Amino acid sequence: MNNVTLIFLAFLAGAAVLYYVVPKKIRWIVLLIASIGFYAVTDKYLIAFVCLTTISVYFGARGIQKNNDRLKKPAPLKEAQPTVAMAEKQDAQVSQGTGDMANATSQAGAADSANMVVDGVAQSGAQETGQTLADSDSNNSDKKRKKKEKQPLEGKALKEHIKKQNKALIASIIILNLAIIGFLKYFNFFGSTVNSLLELCGAKGTIPALKLFLPLGISFYTLQALGYLIDVYRKKYEAERNFSKVALFLLFFPQILEGPIGRFDKLADQLYEGHSANYENIIFGLERIAWGLFKKMVVADRLYMLVYKISESPSEYSGVASLMFIVCYTLQLYADFSGFIDIAIGGGQLFGIKMDENFRQPFFAKSAQEFWQRWHITLGSWLKDYVFYSVALSPRLNKTCNKLKKKHKNHFTKMLPTAVALLAVWFCNGLWHGPEWKYIVFGLYYFVIIVSGMMLEPLFKKIAEKIKFNLDGKGWRVVRHLRTLLIIFVGETIFGAKTLKDAVHILGSVFVPYRGNFFSLGLDYKEFIIAVIGVITILIVGIVKERGVDIRQNLYEKAIPVRWVTFLALTFSIMVFGAYGGMYSVAPFIYGNF
Repeated sequence: MNNVTLIFLAFLAGAAVLYYVVPKKIRWIVLLIASIGFYAVTDKYLIAFVCLTTISVYFGARGIQKNNDRLKKPAPLKEAQPTVAMAEKQDAQVSQGTGDMANATSQAGAADSANMVVDGVAQSGAQETGQTLADSDSNNSDKKRKKKEKQPLEGKALKEHIKKQNKALIASIIILNLAIIGFLKYFNFFGSTVNSLLELCGAKGTIPALKLFLPLGISFYTLQALGYLIDVYRKKYEAERNFSKVALFLLFFPQILEGPIGRFDKLADQLYEGHSANYENIIFGLERIAWGLFKKMVVADRLYMLVYKISESPSEYSGVASLMFIVCYTLQLYADFSGFIDIAIGGGQLFGIKMDENFRQPFFAKSAQEFWQRWHITLGSWLKDYVFYSVALSPRLNKTCNKLKKKHKNHFTKMLPTAVALLAVWFCNGLWHGPEWKYIVFGLYYFVIIVSGMMLEPLFKKIAEKIKFNLDGKGWRVVRHLRTLLIIFVGETIFGAKTLKDAVHILGSVFVPYRGNFFSLGLDYKEFIIAVIGVITILIVGIVKERGVDIRQNLYEKAIPVRWVTFLALTFSIMVFGAYGGMYSVAPFIYGNF
């Protein structure tokens, strides 16, 4: 079920109507049923995968929570033990009693022979008594040792025991889910890589390529599930007891195929609350959906025709054609991905649910680092929280880096933990996008750019101070902005080309003249004009938002005729200028494959 089809829009509308018809207490159940139905229709393999992931994550989180609850229970009261003083007092009483008995015997006037007999008997009895006491002490020692072994763990010992249990539990769940996605998504990639290495060494590759199904949105779903599990492990919040509610958090259908990647502490209560029908939410939701459809159908799908034609045989094109591929693919990717996010966020708002923003005018960034703070924000936030900090704060890494700092005190050694953590982040970022070397190179490309900037920043500032160059001047800001756009265009070319070889050709052929017809690249004159107008519209909206203007809120405060004229104009532009019909095929969402 594609998110730009009439079937999906009808499904979304029907789910919203049913949501507000039923009582508030069970409205979250409507969302759950709608989500399950959506996946059953969209991808039959997705249901099996999400069920396995949901079950493993739910029981893993509950197991961790039960272990953590053991630490909250008060320690059991200990029975009073006899003190040393009490024991000495008892011994004195026994000795006194024995002395009284001896005096009584003496006063009876026993004979010397009788005394000898008594002394012998007494000596023999003392020996037997001593042996009995020794045996008793040995038995008591064994009992105490066994009792100590059976005593429950307390204090630090209990904490360490629970810590080990939780580590083993979360590690097993993470490995299980990563193994599933690794096998389905990356088995053939690693297999082909190993086969290529074997062939280079003169051996024959033996790993076969398997026909594996890949559920839509598998990476988004897995990251959201593991984020929930890790947060419970870190005691950010307690594990949800209701299995169905955990399933709803992971399955909520507007977001699962491409995000945004939700966090349990921000999204869960909204899903379970049961919102009342709100005119503002419905209007805002419809406007956001319409804006997403405009980006997708008017801009992205139209640019797709040019991008697709060139990408099929890039060696036949050069010059302006290669340049058009670089620019148009970047714009197509943004319009396609952000358009889906707009539809997802708007769909959630129809139910009164606010999801995290995933884009913030990324092309206005002045550095590569800032660009990724504005692009795919929820993915960057996930990698920062669960990969970057896990690596940067690891005791082993910091121990090694501290040794280097003692020997070499400079900016590079100070930045080393950050650089290592960023390497892990960008390698994971590249690998997450797909099982191809171009994605790994794409991630490492941004790693080199960002880390190089961080390492050279002090040197660059010193040079600027010496030559008295104003780094805050308007001219330098323009240069930084253009430099960032160049970095983005190169990166997205690596990302969008079919192979690394094609990417190198496209980038290298920009300055080679193209002698073909410009309007034979997939877009005729009229189609090109529509695409340009669409891009300009997106640019204007971005400029206004970058200045801090809330367009939807301002539009909502206008008179009703103004609001509806704007909304209808947007709707009709989609109907009139949208790329659909007999000569068009709906382009699949680019990030739907990730």
